[in-house]
Amino acid sequence: MFSRFLSLSCGVSECVTNPRGMAAFSGRQRAEFAVAAAHQLEQGLQSCLHPQVDTLARQLDAYYTVASFPQVTGVDTTFNNALPQVVLKAHARSGGVFFMCFPCASAKRRMYELTSIINMALARARRETSDPAEALVLCRAHAAELCASYAAEPTYAQVEEALRGGAAAAVWTPKEVVKLDFKPVLPGQFKRAFEQAGVAVCDTEGRWQHELRLLGAQPSMYVLGAKDGREELWANNKKEMVGASVHLHENKGVQ
Repeated sequence: MFSRFLSLSCGVSECVTNPRGMAAFSGRQRAEFAVAAAHQLEQGLQSCLHPQVDTLARQLDAYYTVASFPQVTGVDTTFNNALPQVVLKAHARSGGVFFMCFPCASAKRRMYELTSIINMALARARRETSDPAEALVLCRAHAAELCASYAAEPTYAQVEEALRGGAAAAVWTPKEVVKLDFKPVLPGQFKRAFEQAGVAVCDTEGRWQHELRLLGAQPSMYVLGAKDGREELWANNKKEMVGASVHLHENKGVQ
């Protein structure tokens, strides 16, 4: 189990960071989308464009709206680069598959953003309840919170900027990118790097509380994760970092 809390990068790579649209549905807009989506399912329209669902927050809201329909058994996220659109793939109890298409300039990136937030929200909800209906309500609330925190996080482009600006390494946290004047190699150097960013990695006796894992190269990217058997303790005390999760999922294949 890997954490999405923070990562540390050394070196420089190419990365494109897209604007994060955060405008959410109003109550009226949510109701209008629910009617339009239900109409698509009832009429058997395999693919429909919903142009008003044009931000990350609205697309998350749309996902949970469709997932709550009694005639829907599951919803996947995918994308169409040709148009471009991010797409919800709804599976109906009748066996039909319906595509709800939303405009998005960087559709593939948006798919990774949606997937990361949806998975994080589900993991949180599962720790809080085993009731499916209650979990869906919690998921929507957690997703909205994660979406807002993502908007406030520094981007990976800022990590690259720090490295290009002469930093030997950088610690990427949910609050800031901390520039380092040394490149960590030994455990003690990693400990000092994280402490410089305000992250305690050792207990009072100096033992590492977490595991440090190398997840990517060019630049080398490390993350802190839960030690085996301590995943629940980690999950209850560390917050997810959406930006790092999206980047690692999209560029390193790490989930």
